[in-house]
Amino acid sequence: MLPRRSSARPVAYSLDAEREVISTLRAKVRTASFLGTDTHCQFYPPEYWGQLPYRPTFNCDEDQAEHRHLVKTWVDRNIPLPLSQDLFLEQLKSLSENPDNRSGITELAKNVYDDIIEHNMNGYPRYVGLPKVLDDHLVIPLAPSYYGIHQLATRGILVPSWPHDSVPYSLGVRVAVTYRREGRWYTLFHQRSSDNGDYALAWDIGAAGYLNPDERSPNVSLTDGYLSPYAQAVHECWEELGFPRIGAATNAEVMEFFGVTRDTRLGTTTLCGEWRMPEGLIPNVGELNGERLSRKVVRIRECELTPDAVARFFVQPEPGSISAPRVVAEALLLTVLVLNSHSFNWSDIEATFAAQKVMHVVDFRPSVT
Repeated sequence: MLPRRSSARPVAYSLDAEREVISTLRAKVRTASFLGTDTHCQFYPPEYWGQLPYRPTFNCDEDQAEHRHLVKTWVDRNIPLPLSQDLFLEQLKSLSENPDNRSGITELAKNVYDDIIEHNMNGYPRYVGLPKVLDDHLVIPLAPSYYGIHQLATRGILVPSWPHDSVPYSLGVRVAVTYRREGRWYTLFHQRSSDNGDYALAWDIGAAGYLNPDERSPNVSLTDGYLSPYAQAVHECWEELGFPRIGAATNAEVMEFFGVTRDTRLGTTTLCGEWRMPEGLIPNVGELNGERLSRKVVRIRECELTPDAVARFFVQPEPGSISAPRVVAEALLLTVLVLNSHSFNWSDIEATFAAQKVMHVVDFRPSVT
């Protein structure tokens, strides 16, 4: 069950809170640096990035007494949307039919419009305040949104009537999948397909997706306005990696979260964590690359969870390939956090990645900016 303690309830919403978000994000305050290189990502809470020897983790389940920090992703349904759905659809349709727009804008707007009309797609909630640590909880205030607003915003497209001092970005969840076999820890990476417009054909760790507020959907646990990152992470591992679809509650003791990452070039913002697989759920990578392989994924690869093995994988994920490897920027941050959580200290991780020239060889840029 998700925690319900009122002491961790987010601060009251105001337009000033949303303005604080946009001003802070535009300023790119405390962008996370790795090996002296700007990762073009932020990490929240920023004071925890690179801190040794203690770096707290946040856990969603109140029953886990050994974890002091809990995650709350809270949807305030009383926060009004900046424009009506009819007006949103009208302006979306206008964008899709405007001959003066670039073809990419027209096509994207048309696809979003068709998805809403034909499939009644629900909107992923937008965040309306910076993540904060309150009463030992990581609190992420969210509010309703419309499907497609985020996809448009990541490409710099704002619906005319959506106020520019509001942030229509959605919150995602990314979990690294780790497991132990014969005394060694491993993790999974997957190569995104060309269908992924943000990071087409780039490598990502584990699985990722947006928090879905539709309480009728089996992948979301919605209680009193709280969304479950656990349930969403399990769903994404099922959808992208072909894992068994199991209840999120059974995994509370093996899934934890480190904080929130944000790609400053796209605006994508993601609650990131690790799912340590129970012994009975250790994946068979050969089977995952078989019939169950998602259309969103080209291939899945296993990598031993050591700084040297991961650095070598980043530099050359496919043996014999001569093309520059591409990796999702937020996945780099999560990979470093996971290595750190497995008792590899920060300086050793940096030294190993420097020896393999990871930051010079690997392309961490998105497909669309």
